[in-house]
Amino acid sequence: MPFKTLYNRRQAEAERLPLSWYVDDANELSWAFNSIQIKRTTALPKSHLRGMIINHPPGFMPLSEPSPYTIFIAAGLTPEMERFVLIKELMHVYFGPGGTYATDSQVTLENHMQEMFANSADIKSHQYEAEKLALWMAISVLTPETNREAFRDNVASATMSFEDVAAQLRIPVHTAKALLSEQYRSEISNILE
Repeated sequence: MPFKTLYNRRQAEAERLPLSWYVDDANELSWAFNSIQIKRTTALPKSHLRGMIINHPPGFMPLSEPSPYTIFIAAGLTPEMERFVLIKELMHVYFGPGGTYATDSQVTLENHMQEMFANSADIKSHQYEAEKLALWMAISVLTPETNREAFRDNVASATMSFEDVAAQLRIPVHTAKALLSEQYRSEISNILE
């Protein structure tokens, strides 16, 4: 799974990396063709739809560059929020070519269950699962695991607050809380299996 490679590469890097590092890494995927487009727009309501990625054939979108992926980001976000949303949207590229995200065994099973049982199974939509996976993937590559553990220990011992972690990593506070949460380890373990 290409995400495992990204996650492992991230462990050897600095505490905080520029957005360009993530874009460059995603562009190296053979199906990204080194041409991921990022466009800011006022058409997205930043209160609840901060970003979205569209996978399309090159030249599919009117007036677009020949690119298989276009990320639309809501205009007017804080720099911290914009960076995180862009990283989260980039994680969708790691699901594989053709816009699929069924590269993880759990997701593959859920896709199969949805096809077999349709409405009789209580399964979240593919879009919901893809967003959830992309969110946890993005959180996991914000900083190396050793830094995350140190931040978690510092918050637990009250030598740092969530706000301090957010300021140091320049991420939203709610993202810092998710990074240091108990749920984090479970989610990342499932993704990396």
